[in-house]
Amino acid sequence: MDVNRREYEKRWYKALSPEQMEARRANARSWYEGLSPQKKKEMNSAKTESKRNKRPPKRKKMSVEELRISHKENEQKRRDKMTDEQKKSNAKIVAARQTPEKKYSKKTYMKEWRQSLSSEKKKERYAEERKRISRMSPEKRESIINSYHRKWKKLHPETGRRGCNVRRVRQLNCEGSHTAKEWIDLKEKYEYRCVSCGRGEPEIKITLDHIVPLSKSGTNWIRNIQPLCKSCNSRKKDKTIDYIGALKDAGK
Repeated sequence: MDVNRREYEKRWYKALSPEQMEARRANARSWYEGLSPQKKKEMNSAKTESKRNKRPPKRKKMSVEELRISHKENEQKRRDKMTDEQKKSNAKIVAARQTPEKKYSKKTYMKEWRQSLSSEKKKERYAEERKRISRMSPEKRESIINSYHRKWKKLHPETGRRGCNVRRVRQLNCEGSHTAKEWIDLKEKYEYRCVSCGRGEPEIKITLDHIVPLSKSGTNWIRNIQPLCKSCNSRKKDKTIDYIGALKDAGK
């Protein structure tokens, strides 16, 4: 009944015109001015008391044992609210943790779940994640974005390294471009070996080298690229040396 009355009063107040509202305010002011000082004091104290009662109670300091108990209670409440599907997925994760081999770990389960999502759901999740990150402080946001970049570079090492090369090509206004697949095919052609010293991976790390350096108007086409180890690449510096051409001349 009280709720309906409040709603009725709200609607009634909204329906009033500005002149009627002003007249009501003037009447209230004149009525308040006509009160005795004692009555005014009582009204003000009653207002402050009602405000205090509305405030939420202060949280008391809890001991470690009390915190553990409250945490268990909250966890139980959370489990009670869970749907059947969420309970099943939770049970799968728990069962995977309990197995000695841990064939079906949480990581693989989450990966499969992400792959099973539709494109619309993925877009929604991406938008939610972006909103969540935008609400953070600049320092935290930067650290999260950097961690994402590091993870992506670990998963895509060839593409990550290629980004640095593309940036340098743009800075020097050089011609040409090549794909990550073309670079991998070139390394496979020479069996992941340095065309200068002949050593192969994993003994050395193969790096991308331009036969005609970019600083000397060289292009970024795949025909101007050769696989060299770090030491040979550093020794070559900005010289124009075609090790692939020398191998062809030698008949290797």
